[in-house]
Amino acid sequence: MSEFISKMYNIEVGDLLRSVNFEAYERPEGVIWPSEATADLGIVTVGSCRRSLYYRFTGVKPTNPLSLRVKYVCDSGKMYEQMFVDKYRKSGMLLETQCKIEFSPPSYPNIKISGKMDILIQDNGVKTGIEVKSISGFKADEIFGSNKSIPLPTPNNLMQAMMYKHQCMVKGNGIKDIYLLYINRNNGYFCYFKIDIDPEGYPIISVIGPEGELLQVIETAKYPTLRELSLTSEEKDPNSARISSLRINIDSIYQKFDEIFQARKAKTLPPKDYKLLYTIEDAKTLYHCGLMTARKFKMIQKGTKTDGDDACSMCQYQKKCLEDTGINLK
Repeated sequence: MSEFISKMYNIEVGDLLRSVNFEAYERPEGVIWPSEATADLGIVTVGSCRRSLYYRFTGVKPTNPLSLRVKYVCDSGKMYEQMFVDKYRKSGMLLETQCKIEFSPPSYPNIKISGKMDILIQDNGVKTGIEVKSISGFKADEIFGSNKSIPLPTPNNLMQAMMYKHQCMVKGNGIKDIYLLYINRNNGYFCYFKIDIDPEGYPIISVIGPEGELLQVIETAKYPTLRELSLTSEEKDPNSARISSLRINIDSIYQKFDEIFQARKAKTLPPKDYKLLYTIEDAKTLYHCGLMTARKFKMIQKGTKTDGDDACSMCQYQKKCLEDTGINLK
């Protein structure tokens, strides 16, 4: 009866399948995208899973492809990005959109990192790159902060911005500053984070208010590692734990990329970095380093709640990964 709705649905499904096939089969040899960054923080991994990336790089078709709902969320993110493109164009500051950035890390010449920075502007002679992210739900509350928590970017987005910043520092391409711009789809609020890298390779995060005012500068290297936090059983300050989870060294990102490519070359399946279900010991470790609340930890101890990593439960290769681990889902 509503043929136009059915037609649009089939078009969207076709677009989704073409996207899946591109990721699985048409990636140039040796190329990795900044959004796929991963790092080992000793206690936890942040960013992409090495096994998931291995499947993607070796042309394995996803066994749990993204749904249309997720595609619509991604499409809405592009709408918000375009909104700010239009604002910067109207202001006269816009230089370029989808600015291509390609480079090989100095210590890893066989790796080619290729990305497209969303917005490149120039103001008072200073070129600035801006990566736009839209977010909603409880993740938005974590990023924008509240009465109890400070605003902070996600590890995935931070690593992407760090690589852009590092490329600017090493190559001297004329881009001085790199910012993350977050837009809250719940209420239309937005905030900026300026990303720098200290001499040791750790991020410095400047929290910028909506009127351009500097609210806080966070030097992540000055905070303890997650492993150091986990050595005591006392309850941790959630803000300190969140900052420690952003204490990511730029070289550790490149090292993980190299591990994945070495595994691909050797045709050796790398270990998975996330768990579908935590053991009580996993939960205890996360609680002790401040990445799990006392309430959730007690519920897992009592068996009244199960929990695991979102990166595993939402992975496009979940079924394939579990089968390779020796677990067959019925």
